[in-house]
Amino acid sequence: MNIKHSILRPLAHAVYNRGPFSGVASYGRVLKEFFAYRRAAKAAGLSEQIRFSDLSPWPIDRYDSAGDAGMYFYQDTWCASHIRETRPSRHVDVGSSMMFMAMVLQLCDLLYVDLRPISINTPGFSSQRGDLTDLPFSNDSQASISSLSVLEHVGLGRYGDHLDPKGTDKACAELTRVLKPGGALYVAVPTQAASSTHFNAHRIFAPEAFIAKFPGLTLIDEKYGLADRLICRCEYDKLGLPYAFGCFLFTKPSQSV
Repeated sequence: MNIKHSILRPLAHAVYNRGPFSGVASYGRVLKEFFAYRRAAKAAGLSEQIRFSDLSPWPIDRYDSAGDAGMYFYQDTWCASHIRETRPSRHVDVGSSMMFMAMVLQLCDLLYVDLRPISINTPGFSSQRGDLTDLPFSNDSQASISSLSVLEHVGLGRYGDHLDPKGTDKACAELTRVLKPGGALYVAVPTQAASSTHFNAHRIFAPEAFIAKFPGLTLIDEKYGLADRLICRCEYDKLGLPYAFGCFLFTKPSQSV
């Protein structure tokens, strides 16, 4: 038996989520049900192998809801809906989630950029190593680019990048640099009434302070993902600017001839 897999990890997970007494009780319930199931299978004359060495308990799933969409869900679907409307031939993403990549790949080809290596083998997907503070693209070259729940981490070292208090500012400047005039830049970060840094997890931004990091761009859509819905700026203000994922769509004004 793998003690870590069968006992220590699931028991610790149950205790962490349900408290010491309820956590231990929920783990004990799984053990009780294991032996009951094995007796029932034997009584039914089944040849199913139910070995204690194969025990793989998940004690707390029965107490959860069927699903929790959360802020990432609303953030990612906000961006994907815009990409569905514009239908670029290729979209570039820097560091966003696997769920978001899966959405985009149903709409167009995707080039994914990240500091860390990634191994995905599916049609339309390609990847390139790159740093948000020094993107591997020429000026004004990308018509459709996103970076969702990434900019708040730049410079904090969490994902192997260099420590840099100006990391987010540099990343915003890089995204602005590579965006093609008339193109679409989708970014999302944690927002709240006041900006703060929670080393080394992430930064949180006051909306206006974050928008100001893109002085050369025009903001054309602004939404906020709460735990249970996506709202506009006016509703967000009425709520008092609680913790949310701010979703911002920028474009670069076309260059004059």
